[in-house]
Parts: sequence; C-alpha cells; structure tokens
Amino acid sequence: MRYNIIADITQTGMPSVYIKLTQDQPYIAGLIDFCSALGVASEEISFNLFEDCGQKYQITVEQTTINQIIKKGHHFIFQYTDNEKLSQLFYEQAQYYQSSCTEQHELPVYESLTDLWSAIGTGMKKEATPTQHLDISIDNELYTVSMLKNICYFVLRLGLYHTSLTLPVSEKRSSHSTFIYRITTENTIQLQDVNTILFTGGVATLPNVVAKIAQEHHVGEGGLLGVWERQLQREIQPSEETVWHAPSEATRLLHELQGLEGTQLNVYMTLDQSQRQVFQQTIRQYNDIEKICVRSAFKTGYYWLLEEVLPSYSQTIKKIEIICKTGDCERGLELNNRWIMEMYPVDEMIATQYGIEKDAIQFELNNMQEDVYHIRINGEDYAQLTPLCQTFPYIDGHHTVSPTTAGYCLDGTPTIMATDRELFYRKYTEEYLPKLAQQLVYDEGAGTVKPLFNKLAIHYTSSGIEERIPVKSERNSSFEALYEDVYFNTLHYFKQLGIKQQQAPYTAPGGVVPYIHINTNMYEETHARIIRYDWQNETPKRMITHRITCDNTGKMLRAYYTLDGMSHGVVVKEAKMNKNQWYQQVESYTCATITQHHQSYLGELIPVVEVTQRLGGTYYSPLKKTTYKHTVLIEAGHHANEVSSTPAVSLLLEQLQTTHAHYLERLNFIIIPMANPDGAHLLQELCEEHPEWKHHAARFNAVGLEFAHMKFKESIFGEAAVVPTMLKRWAPDIIIDNHGIPAHEWVQPFAGYTTPPLFPVSYNLPSAKIYGIGRYGNSDYTHRHQVNLASIATQINTIFANTPFAQENEYWRSRFEKYGTAWNETKYPVEAMGNINFYQEATVTPTYPSVSILRYPKWVAADVISEAADEVVYGDELTSCIEAQYLFNWAIIQQVYETPVIKGEAMWNKQRPIVLKEREA
Repeated sequence: MRYNIIADITQTGMPSVYIKLTQDQPYIAGLIDFCSALGVASEEISFNLFEDCGQKYQITVEQTTINQIIKKGHHFIFQYTDNEKLSQLFYEQAQYYQSSCTEQHELPVYESLTDLWSAIGTGMKKEATPTQHLDISIDNELYTVSMLKNICYFVLRLGLYHTSLTLPVSEKRSSHSTFIYRITTENTIQLQDVNTILFTGGVATLPNVVAKIAQEHHVGEGGLLGVWERQLQREIQPSEETVWHAPSEATRLLHELQGLEGTQLNVYMTLDQSQRQVFQQTIRQYNDIEKICVRSAFKTGYYWLLEEVLPSYSQTIKKIEIICKTGDCERGLELNNRWIMEMYPVDEMIATQYGIEKDAIQFELNNMQEDVYHIRINGEDYAQLTPLCQTFPYIDGHHTVSPTTAGYCLDGTPTIMATDRELFYRKYTEEYLPKLAQQLVYDEGAGTVKPLFNKLAIHYTSSGIEERIPVKSERNSSFEALYEDVYFNTLHYFKQLGIKQQQAPYTAPGGVVPYIHINTNMYEETHARIIRYDWQNETPKRMITHRITCDNTGKMLRAYYTLDGMSHGVVVKEAKMNKNQWYQQVESYTCATITQHHQSYLGELIPVVEVTQRLGGTYYSPLKKTTYKHTVLIEAGHHANEVSSTPAVSLLLEQLQTTHAHYLERLNFIIIPMANPDGAHLLQELCEEHPEWKHHAARFNAVGLEFAHMKFKESIFGEAAVVPTMLKRWAPDIIIDNHGIPAHEWVQPFAGYTTPPLFPVSYNLPSAKIYGIGRYGNSDYTHRHQVNLASIATQINTIFANTPFAQENEYWRSRFEKYGTAWNETKYPVEAMGNINFYQEATVTPTYPSVSILRYPKWVAADVISEAADEVVYGDELTSCIEAQYLFNWAIIQQVYETPVIKGEAMWNKQRPIVLKEREA
C-alpha cells in the first residue's frame, strides 16, 4: 500500500513526527529530500524531528529482505534491503510534493550571506508573489548521522518558506542554488558566488556550523544574522545660515500714519482685537481725525462682520445674507468662493452669539456688485466692505495671488503696505530660493529619488493673530497660514524648477521645516533665520557579507563584508533593542510577533506587528498562513501629523489579544503602527511650540520625501521598503491605509486662499469626521475590485449608522457643501452614502505603480484609504478620531472574516483576488 506520509504528519499545519535513527545509521540521502518536502508541506516547523518529544507519529527504519513501508497506527516502518533502497523510499514520499506547475517562478536570490534568512523568509526577490519555488541542491562530503540530521533541519526550514519544490535536493545537480559542505580546518560560511554558499569545518564541528545557522534568525526578527548591517543614526550638520530682519508692521504703519488729516481713517493690520485697540489709542495721539477704526488685515471680512457690523445692529437678528463678490480672476489662483472662505466659520460664531440658526445665515455670489462684501440683515441692506489686497506673482511665475494686506484708507483713498508675513515671504521666495537653487548640485536622480538638500530650517518671528475659535478645533492663525505657505509653496517652487531644468518636477527637494515664533510686542523687529543643511550625496549601497567565521560550537564570531569595494571585518555582537513601553506591551501579546527589518533615513527601526494564530512552531511561513486564511495589512502613521491612526491600530492589537482573539481563527493581520518615525519625531518637536497646528512639515520623512512614491525603488530610505517587504513576505489580500486630513481650516493666502496647486485637493476645510477612498486600476480584475469596493463602502456605511460619527459626518458634509461644494463641485467633490462619504470614482485613485492593488491586481482584493480629521487634535477629539479609525478598520475586518477561503488546485493556493462576502446587517 502506498502512503502519503507527509500529508498525515503535517495535517495540523506543522510536522508532528519523531524520526528514529541510530548513531551508526548509514547516510540516507533521500531523507534530505523527504525533509525538504516536509518543509514545503508545513505552515510552521520546529527542529525536533530526531528527538522523541511525544509526537503523534513515529518513523523507524528496519533492514529486512523487502523494500516497503508498513503502517501500524501512527507508526511508519521503512523496511529496506540496502541503504540505496531506503533512500529511495524516502525520496518517493517527497515526490508527492514535487511541483507540477509550469508557471515561471521568480526564485529567491542569495547575493549575500545575510540573505539566507531574510525578511521574506529566505533569499531576496524583486516582486511579491503568493508562491515561491524551491530549486536547490546539496553537495556534501561529510557522511555522518550528525551531519545528516542538521542538513535535514536546514532544508526543512528552506522548504518552509516555499510553496513548491524541484527534486532531488539531496545531490549535486544543475539547480538555481547550491549549498556545499566541505571538511577543512576552519569553521566558516562563505558566499562563493551568487546562489552558491559553502559551509566548512572539521568532522566534529561542521555539523555544529550547519546547526547554528539553520536555527539562526535574521536581525529583523531579533536574531544575529545581519546585525552588523544595521546603520548608525545619522547626524545632520548645518551648512549655511541666512539672517533677515525688518521693522515690524505696527512700526511701519505708525510711521506712515503720523500727521495724517481727514475725517475717516480705516487701518488694516495683522493683530488681534485687543492689540488693535491699543494701536488705535496710540494713533489717536498723533492724528486729529474724527473717526478711526483699526481692522484685521487677516480674514478681514470675518473680523469686520463680528466686531463692527453685528454689534452696531440694534434690532433682533433673524436672518443674515452675506453677498460676496466672485473671487476668481484671470491668472489668479483664487477660486470663486474665495471671499466666502475668508468668512469661515462666521455662521457658527453668529449662531452661538446671537441665538439664531446657522441656516439663517446664507452666502451668495454676485460678480456685479462693486464691494467685496455686502451684508443684508433681516432683508435690508446694512453694510459694505472691500478689504485691502496686494497682488503679486505666485511661486510658479504663471499665476498671481491677491491676499488681503495691511495699510490704511483715508477718506476713501487706500494706501497699501505689506504685512510682516508678506515682506518675509517675498524676500524668501523671490531672493533666497533662487539663490539657493543656484547653489545646489543637480546630479542624476537629485530631486526625485534623493533630495537636493537635506533640510531647510526657516525660523521666523513676528507679531500677528493666533486665536482659538470656539467651533470644533477651529482657529485663526496668521502664523500658521505663513507656515503652510512657506512649506507648500517651497515644494511647488522646486516642482516648477524641475520642470524648467529637466522637464520633470523635483518632487523631493528636501525637508522644509518652518519654525514660526510668536512675538507679543507689536513694535519689535520682524526677523528670520534660514539654516540650510546640505545633502551628503548618498547612493543605495548594500553590504555584501561574503564570509562568517564560527567557533567549534558553530557560534558566529566575525563577519566579513564588502562596501564600496572595500572589505571590512566586524565582531558579531548582539544588537541592543530600544524596547519602549509600547514595544514591551505588544511583545507580551501571545498572538503578536514584532519584526523590524527596515530603518528610517535617520536610523530609527520601523516595527511591524504580525498577528497570527501560532501552532507552536519555532518558525512560520507567512505566505502559507495567507493561503490558509485571509490576510489584512494596515499601515498607520505614514504621514506623521495624522495622529489618530497609530493609537487606533494599537487599540486593534489589544482587541485581537483579548475580546476579539477568535478573529485569528480566520484572519492574519500585518500592522505597521508607525511607518514614518522620523516624521513623528519632528512632529513632537514642532508641537512643543504650537501643539494644535496641522504641522504638514512632519507629513513626509526627514528629507521631505513622500516615500510612498519610492516603494519598489532602490533607495536609502527604509521607510519606503516596509510595505513592499510585507507584500513579498505575506502577499496580503486586503490593504488598509489609515490617513488624516486637517481638523481645522487650512489657510494659504499666498496660494490663493485655498489648498495650493501643488496639492490639488479640497482639504482647506474638513469634509467629514472620517471618510473613505477606494483604489483600483484598469486590469482583468477591475470588475472584481469594483464589486469588493462597493461592498466595503456599503459595509462601512451600515456599521456607521446610528453612531456619533454618522452625525458628525453629516455635520461636516453640510459645512463643506455650504462653503465649498455649492460654489465649485469640481474642487469640493462629495460622494455621500448617508453615514459616510466614500470616494469610489477612478479619478481619486492614484496612478503611481507603488499602489498595491495597481501593482498586484491578480491577488490584492481591495486597497482602501481612511481619512480622519486628525491634523492635529488632542483629548476628546483625538479619542473620537481614534474610535472612528478603529471602527472603519473593523468594518472591513468583519467583512473579510465572513469571506470563506476557496482553495485552488495547487497545495498552497487559493482563489484570488478574493470576493468579499457582504455581511448581513
């Protein structure tokens, strides 16, 4: 009778067998093939095949006059006439697992000894695939039982990380990779050539060398293999400092206003109301003018209406109509609703102060009226205003901007003066940036795959407006507005420079970090310091470890590697792990394994938490776990100033360990809790001075790079390698990317008082507490992806019903539509589903090839983004955003949980991309 023994002993997912060999047992080459196939058939393994540990099955060998396998209960007896026949019996069992697949496989490559146990299990490969083929051969000259056992463990582990194999493994032949074992006086592991690895040692020590390396873990999994390749933390030194200063806005205005004569003087300056009142009293001392009014030069209409117009109205207010002149003009970046946006959120302020409904305060656009603002109260014309504006070129040289500005109007005659912000901004953009551009080095890849400079630290100090508004997380800040203009407009300057110089934008100029400091003394000088940190030109360099020496026990002593053509040797020492409180908590979870295969640009380790139901083995195969169960990958903290996603996935981890542990019976999870640690450190620094600003400078990595565009490219930015590595390691079915949007108005006066052309989205005011975006491409699987996406959107919409988030989404949608969509549907799109906005149109889908579902449409079933209004929030608002992110993720998880695994024809295969089951409400 023929038996498939491997199928029996691996039916739980990992081998449960004791193979009994005597010390004088002749060498059985076929046992190596058997163990290779055993690894391929397993989801997890431990190195206990040759130890009696109470395993369910037992294999013994018995020399007789016949060649056969006898089964007695859970005992398999290999009866053989000679050693060659015994080897053949084991080989025949392995043949059940020899691949019959004709598809071309991308085989793992060994370019360095540290590739032996790698982030993807073993070897390196360029692209992610759900399958991995084993095609190796063993060339061994030490025929002892000890050597046989350790080679068996070695190939068992190699087989674990593969889904198919080519036989024989046990003999030297033409194969993709060769492992050679030779008797010498040195205990070493050597890379003879790509895909050829040599183990050497004495008769007694060579088995130890093989045993130790077979058991070792890669440094990314907490082991020693490759520990010498960890980079040190980078220190960035300043290269040049530029200083600028000028008389303050108040000082310049005071000088201009002295001695004026007239009847009506309206002054416009960037100060809060109390400071403007002080300034008003000051100028009365120098001018004999009947009526003096000092207004805000920032959000002029908003403050004018609240401070002057409404307090002067003596009757009960029932209805207010705010009629605004159309804001767009030829070449101008301002949109038609520009003057409406400058009033935001005046209706909420009025409703609270005067006890009327927000809907009783309405906007209109009228391009025919002379004034910018025309106010009707209770149906009667009441007040008009035209703020002072200054028009000058936008950063791209093609458009103009017309921000409100400082100055005064004496008896109807305006005199315009630049605000402090404008003086500095124009000095910075019109003089400093062009000078900087001339100093930079534009070698190959500069500004795209590597930055032009390391960092610009822009320190600016002046007086201005910084006011918390009692509406949600809103605030009026002339300082934050300058921050946003300096940051995004600098990026746009280099985008245009790249187009001019090389017909392609510079998308990675470097880190741009505005440090905006508030001075409460209105008469003190405005000043700035710009510190440039030059880029130390670096190209992707890989250490090639070509030799490792070991002691007689097999312990690694020294590693030898080449870098930049130079050879180096280093003592192998255990890496020190910085295990913070979060790390220690997650490490204590029985369901979680923390890997750290990549480092950020500045050298921070980037943790990935793999949550899967373990079978008790020492080693496991992520690819095979994805075959048995569906796998969900969640990336959080990609943009570090989007602060709710990291605590949301931490909450998910806690739930998977406790109340929702049963979900691991059907699902695996890959959670990247903080994809951008360098950005997180910068955010922490910036928040010390301005805790509630959006801090977009911390959005990208340490050199201002949107590292999503760097995925699958060779670079020095480890941040960009994490998701591609997890795709290669797990081949997940579902990708969830948790993101955020500003929690309060995004103001950029020097970019048209809207989100800048560099960033053509409608984030200049929140559109929802949380919303979703679904991504798919044009492929043979588009319809399946669209069906899955529609199903996910429906599921989330259902889950959000009767929650506070549904109410908040409705609230923000109405605000978004009132101030934006009603006037410009293209700029302010809404795809509403009742309880949530969910964007499914292909126009919102990024087209760059690093998007997972676009790159791997054959097996990625859904690729979804969440956007919570969390830039930057604290306290109850942060808690609410965390809960919203958690519920968004959980809605998808529940749906995947209900979707059955449909096995394919091959052993390690399932039908993909999966079709999500619509979960009953």
